[in-house]
Amino acid sequence: MLYVLFIHSTITNNTQFDQAFIPGRNIFLNIQDITYRIFNQFIRRPGRTEPYFSSYCDGDPTTTWSRCAGMSQHGSQILAGNGYTPIQILRYYYPQDINIVQSTNFGPRNPGAYPGTPLREGSTGEDVRRLQLYLNRISGNWWIPAIQNPNGVFGPDTTASVKAFQSLRSLTPDGVVGQLTWNEIVRVYVAARRMAELDSEGQRYGIGNSPPSVVLQQGARGEAVVELQFLLNYIGQFYNELPYVVEDSVFRDTTRTAVIAFQNRFGLMADGVVGAATWNKLYEVFKAIQANLAGTEPPPIGPAIPPFPGSNLQVGSQSANVTTMQRMLNGVARCNPSITTLTTDGVFGAITQSAVQEFQRIFGLPQTGVINHDTWEAYV
Repeated sequence: MLYVLFIHSTITNNTQFDQAFIPGRNIFLNIQDITYRIFNQFIRRPGRTEPYFSSYCDGDPTTTWSRCAGMSQHGSQILAGNGYTPIQILRYYYPQDINIVQSTNFGPRNPGAYPGTPLREGSTGEDVRRLQLYLNRISGNWWIPAIQNPNGVFGPDTTASVKAFQSLRSLTPDGVVGQLTWNEIVRVYVAARRMAELDSEGQRYGIGNSPPSVVLQQGARGEAVVELQFLLNYIGQFYNELPYVVEDSVFRDTTRTAVIAFQNRFGLMADGVVGAATWNKLYEVFKAIQANLAGTEPPPIGPAIPPFPGSNLQVGSQSANVTTMQRMLNGVARCNPSITTLTTDGVFGAITQSAVQEFQRIFGLPQTGVINHDTWEAYV
C-alpha cells in the first residue's frame, strides 16, 4: 500500500516555527545522505534527463476555486477512492508516458552548480562542454553567437559567446566565466528551457514512444525542434553526410540543411520539411542504431555502450574491444575534428593512441593514450 503524506505549511524562516536559512551554513553529511536516500523517487518522461515538473495544488478540479494545471489534492483523493493506482493518478493529471524513476545517485554535485574555478580560454573538460551547451540553447532566444563545435574546449568561439552574453546581461565582458557569470548563464538557460513549467523542454538522452505529430519547417521553434535537432545529431554520429546542428530549439537554415541531408540519405522527399514520413524514419533509424539492427552501418554499438572489458587497451592490443572503442572515438570525432577518424580494424596502433590522447585531453583525463576504465566510461 502506498501512503502519501500531504504537508501544507508556511515557511517563516523563524526558528519559533521552522529552521532559519543561513546562507553558507554547513549541514551534517549523514542528514544529507539520509535525505537523498528517502526522497529518491521522481517522475520523468521517456528520453529526458530532468524530473518532470509536477505542479500541485490543493483544489478540486471539479470546482472553480484553487484550480491549477497539475495534480490536485482533493481530486487525487477521489481518484484513489475509485481504485486508481498511484501511477494511474499521476497519468490522469500529467502526460500518459511518465514513469516513476528511482535514483541511486546520492549526493553528487548539481550539474548546474558552479565548477569551483573560473573557466576561460584554454580550459577543457565536461564543465566547459556543459557551458557550451547552455550558451547554445540560450542563443535560440537571445542574440549571442552559437558555438558550432561544443567539444569541451574553451576556444575563441566560446569566448565570443561568453562576452556577448555578459554584455547582454550587463556583466563585465571579459570572456571569463566566474561564479557570477556562471550563475547568470544557468538562470537564463533554465528560463529558456522552461524547466519550471509543465511543458519544459529539458535535456534529452533519448526519445519518446512515438514520433511527434507536428509538422516542422524553417522558422519553427519549441520542444519538437529540440527533439529533431537531438535526433539529427545522434544519427549524424554514424552517418558523416549529416552536418552537426546547434540544439537551440530554432529551426534555422542549418537545421533545414541537416534535414535535407537526412532525407536524401534515407530516400525521402528532400524538401527540408519534417512531416510524418521524416519523423517516422528518424525514429526508425534512431531505434535501429540503439538496438543494433542497422547492419554494418552504423557501427554495431548495441543498445548501450558495453561494460569496460576488464583490462586496459593500449598500443599492441588487438580485439573486438579495440574495434568498439575505435567506433566510439569516430562518433566523438564527428563533433570534435581534432580527433583523428580511425580505421575500425581492431588494431591499437599509433594513430589510435593519438586519437585516445586527444579524447582524454578534451575530457580532462590524463593523456596516457591507454584506454583504462575511466577513459572507457567517459564515452558514456
